[in-house]
Amino acid sequence: MGPKNKLVAAMLSRIEGDLQALSKDIESLRASRATDGKSTAGDKHETARAMVDLELKQLENQQAKTSKMRAEILNLSLSPSATIQAGSLVTTTQGTFFLSVALGKIKGSDGQPVFAVSPISPIAQAMLRLKVGDGFEINGISDQVKALN
Repeated sequence: MGPKNKLVAAMLSRIEGDLQALSKDIESLRASRATDGKSTAGDKHETARAMVDLELKQLENQQAKTSKMRAEILNLSLSPSATIQAGSLVTTTQGTFFLSVALGKIKGSDGQPVFAVSPISPIAQAMLRLKVGDGFEINGISDQVKALN
């Protein structure tokens, strides 16, 4: 299994864990809301129910975003390319970046950190279509592409 495939597996594992935790939290809130009967407390009860509904909606939105990230990872092209594009694993003088989804720092197959960034992020935009040896600048910092997988 190549380094990109290992990264994808690690990313999917993290996302699956997040989705399971979100599903559990959503089910817990739904159960709590369902067992909450009408109270004589009136406004206090309605406010508490509205807060639960708001939290439930936020969790459902987060679940939808996380599911979308999972789909984007599964649809990544991991084929080698001469230039940087979505799905590229890029090593620069500043670090290693996987142009995939914005998942942050993950551990590479060699134990070194790899930054999973969205192809629309500023750093990815600065690197798109570059080749090994090309230089670029981001936020006033010069960098150079050392390797491309």
